[in-house]
Amino acid sequence: MLRFGIDLFNQEDPPPGCLMRTKQYRICGIGPLPAPGNLAQIISCTTSFKLYYQKTQGKTKPTWKPILSGKKFPFEIMVESMNFDAFQKAVADACDKEFANAEKIIKDALETGFPHLDWVVVINVHKANEFKQAARYTVNDEASYAHWIATVVKTGSDQTNAWLELKMENPTESAKRLAAANEVQEHVLTKQAAKDATSKRKAPNNAGPSGEVIKVPAGNFRALNCIMNKLFELHKPNGKYAGVLPVFIDPTNPDQFIALKTPMIQKWAKAIMDNVTGVSMYTPPGEFKFKHLLKKKRKNKEMTVSPSCNPKDSIINPDPALVQEYVEYVKINPSKKEGVLKLLDNNNITHP
Repeated sequence: MLRFGIDLFNQEDPPPGCLMRTKQYRICGIGPLPAPGNLAQIISCTTSFKLYYQKTQGKTKPTWKPILSGKKFPFEIMVESMNFDAFQKAVADACDKEFANAEKIIKDALETGFPHLDWVVVINVHKANEFKQAARYTVNDEASYAHWIATVVKTGSDQTNAWLELKMENPTESAKRLAAANEVQEHVLTKQAAKDATSKRKAPNNAGPSGEVIKVPAGNFRALNCIMNKLFELHKPNGKYAGVLPVFIDPTNPDQFIALKTPMIQKWAKAIMDNVTGVSMYTPPGEFKFKHLLKKKRKNKEMTVSPSCNPKDSIINPDPALVQEYVEYVKINPSKKEGVLKLLDNNNITHP
């Protein structure tokens, strides 16, 4: 049986080429049950870490400083006897022995998700290229950790050598990348805003001497204004809901709506610029509260207008408050709003 690696005598020290007693039992089911603790496979990790902590100096802007493990240190995992949470805690404890308070920094990062922390593992296993050094496989969650452990179990080895690296993302560099991404987004949006405006300014009213369309410089626009204008276009006023104000109607329940005043449109646009999760051109911020359509308005909405209606019904009653809402909707400069309202009143314009 030597060619199968099986020692029929089940010796403590088998001949060369034969399986060790524990491995022979685990793989082939041959021999007595080994003593507790001798059956588990072991992953022997060569471990290192690079973490960041926040340092505040007086009233100056806080900075992030790195702490390094200095040298690599050993850490062992008992396969199939250590779950994901226990693995993270054990690694954090081992790091703390190398650098005081490293365990607290790791724990805070795991609880808050900031700064982002990667748990990179490397093992040289046949037909498992995802664990090669170049692949930078991470065990950041239970599923990836379970896959790593299962791969080691399949090898059947009593001991597997691995490399484990805890690498925290530098918050300063992350902030720089985010700022750069926002600048690029603003550049793209302002270019698009200029393009949209140019296409609307057609000859002859806005043409040059030779009749060509006057181009609008991108610098005259801000990305926030561009997004706000898009929101105004998508969510137009609907008199059945909120008069002259733009309105967002719940796509799942037309009896629910949000009346959108200009500050709300601005807040919505800012959330889109900041890539707030769940917010889009068609999904407002969660803090916006829906209103319910009144029964009277709902009834009017469902009714069709009769062609033989009384002419008196079409008379529009003066409504100064509605005029003021309309002036706010069309985004009149606040410094000129009072003058515009006075001018409208002097000319007996009492309804939009």
